[in-house]
Amino acid sequence: MSTVTSSANQIIVERIFDAPVSLLWQIWTEPEFILQWFGGDPRGTVITAEMDVSIGGKYKVHFADSNGSDHTAWGSFTLVDKHKRLNYSWEWLSEPGKTSEVEVEFISLGDQSKLVLTHKNLHPDSKHRYQQGWTVALDKFQHIVSLERGK
Repeated sequence: MSTVTSSANQIIVERIFDAPVSLLWQIWTEPEFILQWFGGDPRGTVITAEMDVSIGGKYKVHFADSNGSDHTAWGSFTLVDKHKRLNYSWEWLSEPGKTSEVEVEFISLGDQSKLVLTHKNLHPDSKHRYQQGWTVALDKFQHIVSLERGK
């Protein structure tokens, strides 16, 4: 189950997963998993993923879409509450100075977990399609969750 709410400068995506919060956290924060799901193109590839998941720690993800376009998202963590919540800044290498904020909540629902992603303070001149991008990325994330649960 997935719901998406958006406005001019914010998108909220909520999704239920048949997995524990600890697995969602691992797939969201560990580079070897990010290499498998990040990016808004179903056929895109992640080239590098660097993560220092600590307050003030930096991340950087470089990926390419199937049409050859190249993207790098980077920022720093402002809140890290393991298995509960992550907050971090978000900036595109291609759009310097257009910094936005991402909040990810991990909520245990017994045998399931809910992930709530809020990407806010989106710059009105950004060329990126955040709703489509996060929806596709979370579809790929779901696939990785299913693969890991099947092990």
